[in-house]
Amino acid sequence: KNELRVDSVRVRPQDKHYFFALAEWLLAWRRERAALLSKRLEKLAREPSPSEGVPDELGETAFFPRALLRLMDVFTLKSCLDDAEDAAAQKKPLELERSAGFYRELLRALEALRHGDRTSRRDRAKLGDAEPDATNLGVARGMLDKVFFAPEAADPLPALVRNWAPGRHTKRYACDLAEIAHTTTKLLDPDDARNDRPFDLANYLRKLLKPVATLDLYGALLEAHASNSPAVNHFVYAFLRRVAVAPLDDVGGGKRPPSSKRIETLEPLLYKVRYFQAFASVLDDRSGDATVDLLKELAASTLRHFDAHARSRPLLYVEALFGHGGRPVDAWVRGLAYDATGGDDGALYVWETATGHPLMRLRADRCVVNSVAAHPTFPALATSGIDDEVKIWEATAPARPRSRAAAARRVSGVSAAS
Repeated sequence: KNELRVDSVRVRPQDKHYFFALAEWLLAWRRERAALLSKRLEKLAREPSPSEGVPDELGETAFFPRALLRLMDVFTLKSCLDDAEDAAAQKKPLELERSAGFYRELLRALEALRHGDRTSRRDRAKLGDAEPDATNLGVARGMLDKVFFAPEAADPLPALVRNWAPGRHTKRYACDLAEIAHTTTKLLDPDDARNDRPFDLANYLRKLLKPVATLDLYGALLEAHASNSPAVNHFVYAFLRRVAVAPLDDVGGGKRPPSSKRIETLEPLLYKVRYFQAFASVLDDRSGDATVDLLKELAASTLRHFDAHARSRPLLYVEALFGHGGRPVDAWVRGLAYDATGGDDGALYVWETATGHPLMRLRADRCVVNSVAAHPTFPALATSGIDDEVKIWEATAPARPRSRAAAARRVSGVSAAS
């Protein structure tokens, strides 16, 4: 690492690759070893009369040896992220996957420094050692600042996800991205009492969701649930569940369960044909795996809510074919919640269901509009009244009026045929 740091003449082009590979292996070895030590520590803490104090071989420095802390610095992180950026720019997928794998292990190590391995800190507290290692916390804080909290944060996840495409990368790379996203949200989750720094995770989630590639990536992993490891299925479930309970930006509040009555969360982002097919496969799975059972709960809930919403909003069937197409996710979801009614003044009214705001008022009859019907699959409405004709209204533009006054006057974006 020092040779790379000073750009020594002895450094060969392939040496950075060797450094990344060895560093990733060492951090992965540390994580597996810490898992075994955690089991021993948990067993010791469960004894009826646990001894006071923690044995040296189960102390925090045993879980994260001081020598490995030398890998957890800004130089190593910057080298990894610069290499990933160069590989993406030069369209070198194998080098990009290598850098992403190393970044995954760096994040996992950062999580261990910040939160401890599994239940190790809680178990040490039972044995009378309640203070986390100050050196580990200091290193973790410095790394978190660099990656997420600095004015020019180095977080590479949005760019990595945005550039993912099916057929371009291996499945392992998709699994690495899912694990990176899972670890990132754990490190930043404001609902976790161990995270003492404020972070707008809701806005970060929307940033990840705006590129179409994000839901495509999780859709591909969902389709492969039968061959995934339990850990990967857990990452997929955790992310999709987080999407389903995220409230719309104009609803406010914390996480809320999605409902069959009103659309108040980002769950409609999961109303995609690809997801429906994958959910059907998940529901037919008889493996008995606990993570698949979690996916079954998510699948059943999402399909039930889609069916309820689509009965009153047939346009959802059309949206399920195309998805949000990279548009701002809150505006797209709100746009699904429309109702249409006829009026005694001969007008067709289109309303935003969640708020009751009028979006459009269109002249549909000379006297009274007494019948409005939506097409079961296409974005079209039929209206009839006292006149001797039925009018067909077809949506041609998704633009939303800027004000209620504008909504009352707006007629563009709709075409009518008798």
